[in-house]
Amino acid sequence: MMDSSGGMTLLGPVGSLIRIPVGALTKISLLAQMNAQAYLPSQRVAPGEVITLIGTGLGPVHGVSAQPDSSGKYPTKVGSVQVTCDEIPAPLLFVSTHQINAVVPFEVSGKTSILLRVDSANKSTTGLRLLVVPAYPEIFSTPTGTPAALSERNAVAMNENGSVNSPSNPARQGSKITFWVNGAGLFRPALADGTVVEASMAVPVLPISVGYSAGFPDAQTLPATFKAAPGQVTGVLEVTATLPEHALGSNATLTTQVGGVVSDGVNIAVQ
Repeated sequence: MMDSSGGMTLLGPVGSLIRIPVGALTKISLLAQMNAQAYLPSQRVAPGEVITLIGTGLGPVHGVSAQPDSSGKYPTKVGSVQVTCDEIPAPLLFVSTHQINAVVPFEVSGKTSILLRVDSANKSTTGLRLLVVPAYPEIFSTPTGTPAALSERNAVAMNENGSVNSPSNPARQGSKITFWVNGAGLFRPALADGTVVEASMAVPVLPISVGYSAGFPDAQTLPATFKAAPGQVTGVLEVTATLPEHALGSNATLTTQVGGVVSDGVNIAVQ
């Protein structure tokens, strides 16, 4: 589909798109935006969501990981690179020529859409219009298999004994697991943009639940607690859930629902 400027928009699965601007890939270009824990481009963002921007000429050839300052706050400018959402500077986590990881400012809450733009080395991308939604949850996960199958993912999770959950190190039935969620939206009490969370009792404003399915019995809701994740940038949610006492099979799937939005399912190893 061609837009009014002559650029092309490639439509994918529901809610996903990739833009090819006029001049193709020969200049600074913002091609796509996605939840940093999703595997498909998206045209929506939630307040506090960590996002990944894909393009060309976005930043330095050699990637730079941003570091929080002495007050524990991530910068909104790294070198010459800045990302804005309706002119609101976004905290930056990583910048490179083809990828930027940034955090959507909480201030976009209440807007129906924003115009996202990347400024780099005195050049600017064409603004990318994105819908603002209350939440866009995705569980932190890693692709499975070799080569990695993007649509098949294992949760990044810790077992009750503090070890990393994996098919070779499954969680016990009836035990607790801890995992993390991106895109949970606003927290109460409110959190400052781009700061590293210390000890906090902040919880999501929207209702949240954890779904669990192992094929049989049917999907069920797990008892769980939720809080802003200590040691992570504000916006990341830490979830501790209790697994069923009698879970059949080891091929279990986790989902998280925030408000009316359900995350993609990811695998969790249970024995």
